[in-house]
Amino acid sequence: MLLNQQDNAGALKQARASEELLNEGARKEESFRLILGEAEMRGGEIDSGELLIVEIAKDSTNLTRRNDASYELAMAGRDLPLAEQTERAVLAQLAAESRTWTGGEAQALLRQKSFLITACWDTMGWILFKEDKAADAEAWIRPAMTMRENAEVGEHLGDVLMAEKKLADAATAYADALATLPTTDRMGVRIKIDPPRAKELRTKLDAAKAAAKMTQTPDGRADLQAMRSWKIGAAGGLKGTAEFRVLLSSGGVVSALPVGMVPHPMQEKAEAAKWSDRYPPGEDARLAARVMLNCYGAICELVLEP
Repeated sequence: MLLNQQDNAGALKQARASEELLNEGARKEESFRLILGEAEMRGGEIDSGELLIVEIAKDSTNLTRRNDASYELAMAGRDLPLAEQTERAVLAQLAAESRTWTGGEAQALLRQKSFLITACWDTMGWILFKEDKAADAEAWIRPAMTMRENAEVGEHLGDVLMAEKKLADAATAYADALATLPTTDRMGVRIKIDPPRAKELRTKLDAAKAAAKMTQTPDGRADLQAMRSWKIGAAGGLKGTAEFRVLLSSGGVVSALPVGMVPHPMQEKAEAAKWSDRYPPGEDARLAARVMLNCYGAICELVLEP
């Protein structure tokens, strides 16, 4: 929690206190060693933290933890070859598993695993960015943002675009990232004080706008909506909306299960949609998502539900 709030010193202090309280068996648990390694690396004790993180990157059988370990190495700029090697192995294993999905499995499980896949796209992009491969990084992080709408992913995309001198696009990416942050607490009360990430994003947005000589702030919420929507062709007489649980691949829609009663021509329209521009180059994992098909006037569009 403290790491999410960017309180790195507090997170390290808390991890150290927990280490003192835990028995030897608990201290050896991989989940705790990952937390401790992350806290050490972000709290300034990089060498000791790196030992724990490298061990998990190399030896863990848990793909989520291996992804987390790769990301921590990238964040610190340490052992980037190992980080890239690990992340490519994780992505390959996740893609292979996803190709066994049919779309009929428990949707919550498929969405959870799809979330991990797109998180790994972002990690891969961030590793490449740290290796001074900004164009390659954008090709991974932009699809991750399209499918996830996450503040950290949006910030990464903005940083990459700044490095590529795509200043106006970077400003839009930072505005998009800001738009993903909640504006109310769990009780519905408006948040009056910006969390650290929001402050950081506003600073970066202002810098990108100044560099691009922009006078207006991009509308992040509108851009996120546009990012989720795209035209898929002529309506051909179809009218109305229909919702689907879809299983996606880079080549198109693997399956589209209608939610409720849906006319067959609308299902055929959804199944014919192409998704290759929503994927990193060469990536062939399957993703589970919910989409809305809107056919109005002469056009049909798909809207990815966040």
